[in-house]
Amino acid sequence: MPDKLQARSDRATSRALSFLERNQGRDGSFIPLWFGNEGAEEEANPVYGTAQVLITLNELVEGGISVPPQLREGAASFLAKTQRRSGGWGGDGGSPESIEETAVAIEALAHNPIYSANVAKGVEWLLQQIEGDKWMSPAPIGLYFARLWYYERLYPLIFSASALGRLSSKNG
Repeated sequence: MPDKLQARSDRATSRALSFLERNQGRDGSFIPLWFGNEGAEEEANPVYGTAQVLITLNELVEGGISVPPQLREGAASFLAKTQRRSGGWGGDGGSPESIEETAVAIEALAHNPIYSANVAKGVEWLLQQIEGDKWMSPAPIGLYFARLWYYERLYPLIFSASALGRLSSKNG
């Protein structure tokens, strides 16, 4: 990358990481703007938001970019604490599990061997849902203006393939 463009990219990355530090919840979570969960507190979806941020932070680290450790550690700890006994995840620790939220949580935690038991339990739950054709019933996790909920039929498939692909590439 040309030096001038690299400098701009470095500044933007630094600003983005500062933004994340300022906006991470005390519990390690991140609340997304466009995704929610009807069954979660305040209809927020901290599992989805936190998982997506952690996936990105993991990719930055894999690319050689320094990330404040507390961002990743807090996010991973939050996801581990919100996993349901069944192995799946919902929008928060008390909402019903979904394929979408479970898949992104698995993908986010797959980078840290400390959470291998969480990942294994999550994969077991996810595979049961896929084998039972439950992936064909997407969860309404999208949120438009005026609290209009929507779902995307491909989210369960896309998120599951991404999580399982990530695990496959790590173990293969």
